[in-house]
Amino acid sequence: GKAADKFVTELISQKPSKDAEAIDKLVRADVKRGRFCKPTTKSKLDTKYGKGKWRPMPLFMVEQASGKLRLISDARRGGHNEVSTDEETIIVPSIEFVVEAVKEIHRAMGSSPWNDGTQGIPDWAQPLLGTEDLEDAYGQCPVDPDQNCVCIVAWFCPAARQWRFAEAVGLVFGLSAAVVAFNRWPAIMTAL
Repeated sequence: GKAADKFVTELISQKPSKDAEAIDKLVRADVKRGRFCKPTTKSKLDTKYGKGKWRPMPLFMVEQASGKLRLISDARRGGHNEVSTDEETIIVPSIEFVVEAVKEIHRAMGSSPWNDGTQGIPDWAQPLLGTEDLEDAYGQCPVDPDQNCVCIVAWFCPAARQWRFAEAVGLVFGLSAAVVAFNRWPAIMTAL
């Protein structure tokens, strides 16, 4: 409503941050990778969703200990975190899950038509253990289409000399609800 439109109007009247060039470069890279949709303007989003019926999260960046620059969606400033509620708790599966999963594979293979009569798990079904860092982990969790109007990021584009907006394809870092949503995946895998 009016509060969302007022927020956007006040945002686009602000001066760009000292990091505007670097933020814009990171956004362009995320657009190219498919994390964000094509940058657009306030007027185009007003046409798409209706004036006051969308609300962005301003972007800022932090430098991680490794030196990597990371975009953060300021969902607190955008008001998104204040209206997000979590009705569930994060469930972190125990390391015992791995042992139980291997035991289940072994059991299933024993009665499978692929069992060649030898004991154990065939070479092609051997478990492989390791750890992987999921790049853009939250970004791999899709946004509910009903929430597209509030999963929008905002930044100042120096080349265009104006604020730009982009719909996020996946959840964004900085949105408190993204933590619980992302951690639903281990819960689903454990339940399976």
